[in-house]
Amino acid sequence: MTGVSTYLYSSCAVHNGAAKCWGYNGYGGLGNGTVTSNSSPVQVTGLTSGVTKTSVGYYHSCAIHNGAVKCWGYNGYGQLGNSATTDSSSPVQATGLTSGVTDLSLGVYHSCAIHNGAVKCWGYNAFGGVGNGSTAYVTAPTQVTGLTSGYVGVVAGHYHSCALHSSGAVKCWGYGYA
Repeated sequence: MTGVSTYLYSSCAVHNGAAKCWGYNGYGGLGNGTVTSNSSPVQVTGLTSGVTKTSVGYYHSCAIHNGAVKCWGYNGYGQLGNSATTDSSSPVQATGLTSGVTDLSLGVYHSCAIHNGAVKCWGYNAFGGVGNGSTAYVTAPTQVTGLTSGYVGVVAGHYHSCALHSSGAVKCWGYGYA
């Protein structure tokens, strides 16, 4: 296994180009078409090759698959990015992220990706973790204000996110308890 990601009750990893997940599965966060939890890795439906990264949020997971973002699990705030709020126990395509994705990270109920050098986020946004200047939930990937090119990495935290620019600069947004 390579590229392991974990959050609270479940984990996912890349194994020989395939996505495998294990742990709690009450909302379909293991991506195998069921809601049955499993203590051993199970194959994520349809992601048997071409996976370069997985990331796990509170009850949802995503993967970079052939440069596209696919997500599954709990979707009450739009964190699967498919322009809906319906849970899915199998991977769904994140709207507009069909190629060119190089990094991915999930927070509690939001998700972020690097798409052709730009930072895009979606999902829960009450504290501004999506970074679009609003606090409304976003059900499809949306441009983070001002982060349009040159970004190489992204990390989503509990209700905040940060991105790394190729120059070495870091920008952060969202909940900032002081």
